[in-house]
Order: sequence, then structure tokens, then C-alpha cells
Amino acid sequence: MSMTGKKVLRRMITTLALCLCTTVAHGEDVRLFVMGGGSSLFNQNTFTQNSQSWRSDYATGGKLIVGGEVPLNKIIAIEAAYSFGHNNPRITNLTASPNTMTGYDVDNRRVSGDLVVHAPKSTLGLRPYLVAGLEYDRFSPTSVGMSAASTSGFAGTPDVTLTADNKFGFNYGGGIEWKMARILGLRFDVRDHLTGSPHFGLASMATATEPAVFPVSGIAHGLEYSAGLVFRLGK
Repeated sequence: MSMTGKKVLRRMITTLALCLCTTVAHGEDVRLFVMGGGSSLFNQNTFTQNSQSWRSDYATGGKLIVGGEVPLNKIIAIEAAYSFGHNNPRITNLTASPNTMTGYDVDNRRVSGDLVVHAPKSTLGLRPYLVAGLEYDRFSPTSVGMSAASTSGFAGTPDVTLTADNKFGFNYGGGIEWKMARILGLRFDVRDHLTGSPHFGLASMATATEPAVFPVSGIAHGLEYSAGLVFRLGK
């Protein structure tokens, strides 16, 4: 992880720990959660390189999410979370017949800080919420992904080196929490995560020193849907 990413992560963890200690000491209802689910990254592009047409998109993958939520009052809370998963980029040669596709294994790590607004009251133990906040994403090619770029190339360019790409982003969404017992609940969540399009260290335009390019632009939308357990601490 880059120094910037480490600083962001350390500050978020420190802030959350201080909030947790202060809130628990005052007897407030702190929530810790562990969730799993799926992720679809929507960022399809087409481009021309090496006299051939290519399409880039991403495979659907899984996500593991852990975090905590500290209430500011009965309705509003602050949430911090860390997630890990995959949405592997794929490059398809549209000129070849039949079309050929190459995938690259990439880890996606994320830290986020969000504002959560809960419904004033629960009904039958169910309490919906809305959430929005900022995040820091790191798209990091694994050894398998880097090997694929080295041996199979990237969009017709041989022996390509992929590197990690860091992006700041924004997320919003909502969900519902079901209180099953005093300290245990279920949580269902759907969010859209928006970041700039990752380039994995590749240039957006070919140069003498950078023949491999990935000329994508715009916003990548990561739709995530997850469910998991909530543990309550405090009064």
C-alpha cells in the first residue's frame, strides 16, 4: 500500500477507535459488523490499439466487509469500514474471430468513512437507513495478474507491467437492519461506489517509452450488495 493509503487507513482506524472508546464509555449503542456479498464494476470501454479494436470491462466478484458504526444521536451515526475483494479487468479482442478475452487478477482494497441516517423507529425489529461518504480504493494486480500481462500482453502489446492504482471516491446507498437479539442483528446493504477509472499504471496515450496504453476515462460504478451480522456494544 502507498504511503498515502497507509496514512488514510491509520487516521480512519485511530478516529474510529477513539470514537468507539468514548461512545462505549458513555454507554451508547455501538455497532460492529461483518458482511459478505457481490460486486459488479461497471466501466465498459472500447478503444483501438495496434490496428485492432478492443473492449475493456470487469468480471463480477465477491467482497468481504468489516467495520463499525458510532452513533452521534438516535438517528445519525458515523461509520468506518474496510473491504477486500475482486473485480478483475478483462480485455477482449473484437477484431479476432472468434473474439478472444484475457483476464487479469486484481485485488481491490477499500477504506471508507460514511454518514449514516437511520429511521427514527424500528418496525417489527426492522430499521432502514441511508448512507453516503468518502472512500480510498487501491486496485492492485496480483502476481497472477502481473504474470498474465507479462506473458499474454495487454491489448496487443507484449510483455506489459501492471502496477497498483489508487483512487479516491464517493459512495451512497442504503439498507435495513433486523434486530434479532439484544447484541445480535442482521444487516442488508446496497451501495454504489464511484471512483475514477483505474489505469493500472498504464498510460492513456502511447509514447516512445510507454507503448502499452489503456485509454479509458470517466467514472467507474461499483454496485455492491451485501449481508452480514451486526454486534451491538454498550447499553
